Amino acid sequence: VGQPESVKLVRDIDALYWAFRWIQGREAWASDGAMIERFAPPLGPGVKERFAFSKTVTDAEYAKGEATRKTFRARLARLLGQDGVLILPTVPDIAPLVSAEEPELEDFRNRALRLLCLSGLSGFPQVTIPVAQREGAPLGLSLIGPKGSDKSLIAFAVAYERATRVRIA
Repeated sequence: VGQPESVKLVRDIDALYWAFRWIQGREAWASDGAMIERFAPPLGPGVKERFAFSKTVTDAEYAKGEATRKTFRARLARLLGQDGVLILPTVPDIAPLVSAEEPELEDFRNRALRLLCLSGLSGFPQVTIPVAQREGAPLGLSLIGPKGSDKSLIAFAVAYERATRVRIA
């Protein structure tokens, strides 16, 4: 147990966002692209556009994404050490209403992904716990721990819940 400290994890969150998008896109297209092209299934709004993007990811973009991932993973591993926990908002705001139009949903997805991509890029475990409400909707904090810390991260979340009386559902 140590003292909390504020850290600046990245200089350019957009670089991490794009690295994640390129890697995710390439992997999604490799997994499902042939099926999408062969059967042309009806894809919902946002999904259709993300697969169209996935098809266009170049080898250079994928390689740049992988290099960024490698650098970020090493930086986060050094920061967390064997027992550190990174605490950050899970998403930038409460979820949009179900009645929101697609541009609003896409904007939220892109802003949220700038926070959510940290665990995905690093491959480190992430737990989200509810800590507050705004306009009756829950807001959560994410806890990211070092590689292999899944069980201890859950134990930390439970201890945090008990200490702050936040109910984890």
